[in-house]
Amino acid sequence: ASPTEHVGVQPCRAQGARSPSLAPSEVIPIFAEIDNCTSRAVVPKAAIIQTQTFIARGTKKQKKSVVTSIVGDSIAAGKREVWHGRALKIPPVGPSILQCRIIQVEYSLKV
Repeated sequence: ASPTEHVGVQPCRAQGARSPSLAPSEVIPIFAEIDNCTSRAVVPKAAIIQTQTFIARGTKKQKKSVVTSIVGDSIAAGKREVWHGRALKIPPVGPSILQCRIIQVEYSLKV
């Protein structure tokens, strides 16, 4: 988008998360308002991103990967779409790595 164009996403709420950890097959409902203020169509997406951080000899390396994602319908220029609890299902993932000084694994929601 040009400097005068933007796509606005209102703060998204993930409801139903009763604890910091979620189990496979649980669902995160996504609530969002997407305003397409650009001159072309955009496709809204939401994803869970896994970030692996490796620490050795004072240096860090990160690897990011998409664990799961959902894609909305194309939104025409100047239009709006609202997600009312769009379901993002948690897939099976590897075991957690806790209290490790050289490997950290974090998950984040990206809209």
